[in-house]
Amino acid sequence: MFPQDEFTHLPATGLYPVFAKEGAGSERAAFALPKGQISSVLESPIGLHIIRCDEIFPSGLLAFDEVREQIIERQFDKRQRKAQRDWIVACLAD
Repeated sequence: MFPQDEFTHLPATGLYPVFAKEGAGSERAAFALPKGQISSVLESPIGLHIIRCDEIFPSGLLAFDEVREQIIERQFDKRQRKAQRDWIVACLAD
């Protein structure tokens, strides 16, 4: 009843999901930016974008101990949002 709009909900990384899905110039442009630089205008299916690179994180795997709390937080938030949606649907059904 309440579909999640993938374009209005940003993941914790702050990247629009559309860039990862496109696999075209937008993604390459976003990940090719040096730290502190601003992209030219990029076009995607949802509009025009300008991207600023604030920080570059090295790629690789993180140890579970480093991300344990973040995983717990995200799972809690996900379950809380689902519970809220379910409650609203139940209230509207009454």
